[in-house]
Amino acid sequence: MEKAQAQLLVNIHEEITKRTFTDIQIICKDGTTTGSRIVLAAMSSYFRAMFSSDMSESQTGVLNLPTVSLSVFEDNQNVFVWNQSKNVVQLSKDELLEIISKEEMECTEDIILKGVMKWIEHNNPEPDDVKVIFENVRLDIVDSQFLIDDVTFSDIVCKNKFVQVMIQKVLRSQCQVSARSRVSTKIRDVFVLHHNKTSLLSRFTSDNKWEDVPPAPVDPGYFYSAAGLDDKIYITGGYNRRKDTLIYDTITKVWTVGPDLKHDHCHHCMSTANSKVYSIGGYYSNTIEELSESETHWQAVGDLGLRRYNTFPVTVGENILVMGGMTDSFGSDVIQCFNTRTHTVRQLNTKLPCSSKLLRGFVHLPDVYLLDNDGHMMHLQVTNTGGEIKIQVKSTPQWKSLNFRFGVTHRNGSLLCFTADAISKLNVAEDKQEQTTFPKSPGNGEVYDVCTMSSGKTS
Repeated sequence: MEKAQAQLLVNIHEEITKRTFTDIQIICKDGTTTGSRIVLAAMSSYFRAMFSSDMSESQTGVLNLPTVSLSVFEDNQNVFVWNQSKNVVQLSKDELLEIISKEEMECTEDIILKGVMKWIEHNNPEPDDVKVIFENVRLDIVDSQFLIDDVTFSDIVCKNKFVQVMIQKVLRSQCQVSARSRVSTKIRDVFVLHHNKTSLLSRFTSDNKWEDVPPAPVDPGYFYSAAGLDDKIYITGGYNRRKDTLIYDTITKVWTVGPDLKHDHCHHCMSTANSKVYSIGGYYSNTIEELSESETHWQAVGDLGLRRYNTFPVTVGENILVMGGMTDSFGSDVIQCFNTRTHTVRQLNTKLPCSSKLLRGFVHLPDVYLLDNDGHMMHLQVTNTGGEIKIQVKSTPQWKSLNFRFGVTHRNGSLLCFTADAISKLNVAEDKQEQTTFPKSPGNGEVYDVCTMSSGKTS
């Protein structure tokens, strides 16, 4: 019963965060929003009496709060929803991670961290699990004084050297910071993988402007791959230099050469999980390689068991799902799951709704948006409940054929597709293509993918 109650609250939290089931309009003194009667009733006996009577608010579905600011109301609602989830200490580790990994959490990071610490105190997880959980907390936007007074010398931190280092690193690097929410800091830039010899990246900023990126020290050739971690973009492989690693620091705007891969990689994919970088499969190798946290060497940690290339990765907790792409010149609908902890690879029973020779996409769990070279757009919802990964197909509208050179991101409710010629836009809610006025990229090379990075630290 406790397990069912815990999962119910996880589901409620997810739907309230997405504002799926809003049934009342709320007019504050400085703006209007929407809300859920059931959440408001649970928050306050005043609202509970209002919605269970014949008061006008119950009949009209409009709630007037002329003395309450919009920000105060939304903060209180989000805090309540998160508190309901954090008090359910029976949540599994995967369920906790599913909640705290979401970028759209609107309550302050202090509240998220308090809930995390309460869960750890009750469940007493292994040190490695504590590490993974803290890696999903945005310590850089936690109130500095709260970190010093209530976190740094807590039993949880004192027992885990890795977490101690994380917190000390944040405290050393930041000025005095007040608690903020993830939404308030969520400014995202897109680094487009433009290949023109050593010109490998073009930066499309959050305000729709292009910025130059310095040339790389070498030309990896076409169909290299990239993944972003913290403030760095890791580029591996390519037709000309299949074992190379190039690292671009988005803060200092400086390139460095990283350690060589153990195997050749081209037409492969890359992903990050648990603060590590992974280079996966490709045309020349089945292997999955992992870059150490010290960035000193790669090691082979898995094998797909077959040659797969032009795939797309989706990180779900400690798992990386490898989707679509080509196998022996044929398009694939297969989804393989690589567990970064056990290093095992298994094939999921669920398959993609379309076989695709090349797959690109954007991940904002639970939502995953995929585009292939034939113009299929697949909207999936991917969840991890109690270690069981579930994939639900939401829609499969048709878009235009994109050949083999494009990249995809998501912005303001739409998918943006980058090619060498232009940026096209697909309205996700209405499944239709829209006209755009975005400036054309200054880069003149083919597009092989995009890497979406948070620029909150540099804005």
